[in-house]
Amino acid sequence: MQETQQKKETVLKRQRKRQNLLKRFLLLAICIIFSVVVIINNRDRLISSSGNDFSRHRDTSLAEPEQSARDTFLSREDVSPDESEVQAVSHSYDTEQILSLYLPGIRSDVLGRDNLTIHFSVELFTDCRELHQEMLFKRNELRVMAIKVIRKAEVGAIRPVILKPQLLEAMNLILENDKLTDLEFRTFRIE
Repeated sequence: MQETQQKKETVLKRQRKRQNLLKRFLLLAICIIFSVVVIINNRDRLISSSGNDFSRHRDTSLAEPEQSARDTFLSREDVSPDESEVQAVSHSYDTEQILSLYLPGIRSDVLGRDNLTIHFSVELFTDCRELHQEMLFKRNELRVMAIKVIRKAEVGAIRPVILKPQLLEAMNLILENDKLTDLEFRTFRIE
């Protein structure tokens, strides 16, 4: 009788140990997933708050201050091949600092044309640090607004020259601190 009771107790102890180990493992997995999500969502702030160390980008200073911000954007060699991340870049000039936000890999359908998909990437420019911080915070809303503008466009009006002012106007409606100074399409293709 005592043997069977001891066996039951050891079986119960093993089950409790397994349950405790499983609970610890689940807690650890949840903590790791939460940490990864927090880091991914705040990577832009972590990059910009660590100083002016943009290891993938070089600062460009212009000899002529009259050139616009779109003439100073990064070449394709400076942009990482992995377009899944958002890049915040700072350009120093003689009197002002142009800040930019790169929104890669935006995809939108065209209204009334199920067989057309627009793939594009844009870079937004501003000279206001508060607006740049707001852009980083609202980058998902800016992406959604870009998709909405493309979806509402007629098929004949889907060209970067025509879409640029519409995108600037729509994105400035979202932003509260200031207005975007410029917007450039980095990639634009219709499939």
